[in-house]
Amino acid sequence: MFKQLRNRFILFTMGLLILVFTALFVTIYISTENTARQQLNTALQKVEEKQEHKKNPDNPLVAAAISIRLNEETNAIEWVSSLADTDRAALESAVSEIIRCGQSSGFVTMDGTRYAYLFWPGDDHNNVALVSAVQYEQTMRNLLITFLVTGIGGLGLLFLLSFLFSEKAIKPVRQAFEKQKQFVADASHELKTPLTIIGTNLDLIRSNSGETVESQQKWLSYIGDQTTRMSRLVNDLLNLARMDDPSHALTLSKTDVSSLVRRALLYYEAPFYEKAIDVTADVSENAQTTADALALERLAGILLDNALKYTPKGGKVRVALAHEKTKLRLTVSNTHEGVDPKHVNHLFDRFYRVSPSRSQQTAGYGLGLAIAKSIAEQHGGRISARLAGEWIEFIAELPVR
Repeated sequence: MFKQLRNRFILFTMGLLILVFTALFVTIYISTENTARQQLNTALQKVEEKQEHKKNPDNPLVAAAISIRLNEETNAIEWVSSLADTDRAALESAVSEIIRCGQSSGFVTMDGTRYAYLFWPGDDHNNVALVSAVQYEQTMRNLLITFLVTGIGGLGLLFLLSFLFSEKAIKPVRQAFEKQKQFVADASHELKTPLTIIGTNLDLIRSNSGETVESQQKWLSYIGDQTTRMSRLVNDLLNLARMDDPSHALTLSKTDVSSLVRRALLYYEAPFYEKAIDVTADVSENAQTTADALALERLAGILLDNALKYTPKGGKVRVALAHEKTKLRLTVSNTHEGVDPKHVNHLFDRFYRVSPSRSQQTAGYGLGLAIAKSIAEQHGGRISARLAGEWIEFIAELPVR
């Protein structure tokens, strides 16, 4: 699929470049041809105005010109003025061709050389002026060769560059597609486990159809637990899809982030106490910004919930909200049990968890931090994680508006 996409990209790019090059070359060619033709016409007009040639004319085209006076009735050559030796028979052949064409101007070949001519009647005779078109034809020929060489060479080089950079151009599409495939696979895997448990417990209930509902509460409670987990997962997926939708609009209002963070801390006070986790908070006063209050409250809750899940019993958690000139910085740090640095850059990936054993110890699906990242980015901010010794820090930065 991506090979076809790359080929289409190259084909479209080369087609567009060929059209642009052709239009540019045709424009230059026509402009140059008009200029060269104008020079020939100017030289012919000078010869018309003064048929008697000077020995050293200023215009080299005039220097190579030939003036011919013809008999009015027979168009026989009566007089020739030229600084170069001319063959009488060739002149007569050229004049005959001019008379036969019946046009007042054009081109004629004489002795293998192309001439531009001008024919006009006089008072008692006809006149012909000839100016060599060799320079004109050489100019146009050289221009055409230059265009062909430049065009073919340029298009060849651009084709090579397009081929080399096409992979880079479609790389974001490939990554998005791979992420989408991985997302669907991970979501399917996460749904498969609870569905399997629900199906197994339903089979157990069916095999004991004679039992009372009360006697089978254990199997029903398992079904209920897995249904709750699936509902939570589906809600998280819907929230992610909603936040990824460009048309999704935030409900913005002036928000006291300081109060919001303190309120979130109160919600988690009891869970932290149960795990004997020491929590310290440094929250700036009156830190405000224009934001979606519910979304920011969820962001703070996700970071605190993440700290609660992955801080070992008896560990420490630090929460800080700093108010700077142009941004707010919310930092939630917790001690950890040895997180490998290679995992840090992937913590905000969807369904990413450091290890299977760790995921079994927690009830999450690896979507919380991905949702937190989406919330931060929707507000024009960003979120990151870094290791600092025994601590792992999650930093959310939001613009002050």
